[in-house]
Amino acid sequence: MPYQTAFISYRRQSSHAEAAFIHNSLRALGVDVFYDRDDLAAGDLWEARLNEELVNRDCLIVVLAPETLQESYWVPREIQIALTQNKKIIPVFTKGFTFSDAYVPDDIAGLKRYNGIRFDYDIADYAVGQITKVLEIKVTVNVTQTPPLAPEKQPSWVARFLSSQSWQGISAIIGIIGIIIAVIALNASNQSTANTTSTPQLSTVAIIPTATDNPTNTPQPTNVITDTPVISTTTSTPTETPTQSPTPIPLGYAGNEVENNSEWQEKIRKTFKQDRDGIEISFDIVFVPAGCYVMGRADSQYNDESPISNRQCFHEPFWIDRTEVTWGAYIECVNAGICSNTPVSMAPGPARQIDLPVTVVTWTEAKTYCQSRGGDLPTEAEWEYAARGPSGLKYPWGNDFITNYAIYNTTSPSIVGSLSQASQAWVGAMDMLGNVQEWMNTIYRLYPYDPEDGRESDDDTTNQRVVRGGAWSYLGNIYSARRNQLAPARRWHDTGFRCAYPNTIAG
Repeated sequence: MPYQTAFISYRRQSSHAEAAFIHNSLRALGVDVFYDRDDLAAGDLWEARLNEELVNRDCLIVVLAPETLQESYWVPREIQIALTQNKKIIPVFTKGFTFSDAYVPDDIAGLKRYNGIRFDYDIADYAVGQITKVLEIKVTVNVTQTPPLAPEKQPSWVARFLSSQSWQGISAIIGIIGIIIAVIALNASNQSTANTTSTPQLSTVAIIPTATDNPTNTPQPTNVITDTPVISTTTSTPTETPTQSPTPIPLGYAGNEVENNSEWQEKIRKTFKQDRDGIEISFDIVFVPAGCYVMGRADSQYNDESPISNRQCFHEPFWIDRTEVTWGAYIECVNAGICSNTPVSMAPGPARQIDLPVTVVTWTEAKTYCQSRGGDLPTEAEWEYAARGPSGLKYPWGNDFITNYAIYNTTSPSIVGSLSQASQAWVGAMDMLGNVQEWMNTIYRLYPYDPEDGRESDDDTTNQRVVRGGAWSYLGNIYSARRNQLAPARRWHDTGFRCAYPNTIAG
């Protein structure tokens, strides 16, 4: 059965030009194909429109570059929908893509069943032809039949003769003879006038045709003055109303998600100040743009860090503390009458230095502090995304461990944010590995991670909660995907926290 309609799925940063070529070629051949850049209109609810078009189309054409499935949010999602609905899928391989070399998430592994079409610009038309063949659409070209011209009326023999070169020669000779006769007649008249007086005669002026190389029957225009007003027949061309372009979506927001860490260069940082009953506090937060990543680690020695197909997406950006919460900030919360004084009373004096990370706090105490600032403890999915990014780095700074980029295997924590800027995560957060391990909002459970399965419940105060990031007391083996767990009521000398905030906190 022919597939009458198609949907093009592609990653803009990798395959925009190829997708546009395929779309334009198929549409020129009469194929009904949906392509977001041409078919999404200003004011469309774009996500709902994409879902509607994908569901209602017969076939998915997916344009694949080597990094597409690893770094795109939308392409794997669209493939998954097509697989679930048993749609025809046509993979189009660009830039050397092969299934054997590319990362293919487990939840769309069914894509490998489909034979792909190689797209290179030197065989682009061939590739489009193959796509049309797979679609089983017979392409017809509408030819407009031009009615036959009426036979041209043949001129008479007189007209043909008058327009011929022969007549032009004869007319020239006649003209010369006429001139000679007129001269003779004029001389004779002058002689007669000299001898006799006679009534003057009217002279007849003959117009002698002049031979031309290209005679025509077109009459020459004559200047005629008339009292009739001249009516202009010039048609005014209406001015086209320019089409208003849709407002571009800023990078890092829904509809323009970040697809790899290198895209995000801004590292937006804000300092907020709050007044708590006359006590002013300030804190630095960094912006975490919308995007997706694969949670967990494939080569881990711990079974609670897999499966790596545990893909998590954030359609809206959020904010996270640039550093771990310090003793100074926590004591201000205590002085404002909001936070518990117990950690202060339990920690030795030297440990309570105002710019060191707060420790010996319970999960509930940490959560109370974050909520007092308009945020909450981060989920472990949020924390790992802020640490690794859509590129899924092993460490906040890259995939190779650098010893002096983390505070570990030592006797005490260090001042927050004191390490090199090169050690920061892709969003600008510091100390995401080492110094103190950090409370997560999340109840400790095995993957796959699902925020709707109860693990983000605030009501459970008995089950273990996740801690992340490692600490100064760890001997080693610290990386962004590593998980640990603590009872929510426990107090540890190497456990602190940082807060996460909705995007609305920035106004």
